Amino acid sequence: MSAAHTRELVLASAGSGKTFRISSRIISLLAQGVAPSTLLASTFTRKAAGEILSRVLGRLAEGAWDDEAARALGEATGFADADRDFWRAVLARTMRSIHELDVGTLDAFFGRAVRSFAHDLGLPAGWTVADEATADRIRARALEAALDSLGRLQR
Repeated sequence: MSAAHTRELVLASAGSGKTFRISSRIISLLAQGVAPSTLLASTFTRKAAGEILSRVLGRLAEGAWDDEAARALGEATGFADADRDFWRAVLARTMRSIHELDVGTLDAFFGRAVRSFAHDLGLPAGWTVADEATADRIRARALEAALDSLGRLQR
């Protein structure tokens, strides 16, 4: 399978079945033997990312142990003839390399990309994204410094 066949963007409103569709796509690719390290599923929240990964593993486990679930999983992923043994093998392969399956947030993806090119982007070594408390302190200090400078100008 070429890389061009593995790209898919899913845009849909809440409750429209995105998680089912994305998990089906990931399962289909895993069933085709695509290496987990070559897959990326990215969403806006950690909760959604966790739900996608949970659904992939849960559906594979169900298909590995239940004939009806195996049939339904096969229909949803394009493997209509797949039985429990097939899904058990896919689940086993997936679990051996689960640490390579990248299901996360857009923020995490872009954070990794920026860290990879930090030097090229002119960022200092060890830079981090500020948490809310740190950002609030930085804003307060900046405001204090600005007001101080303004006060000196008015004198």
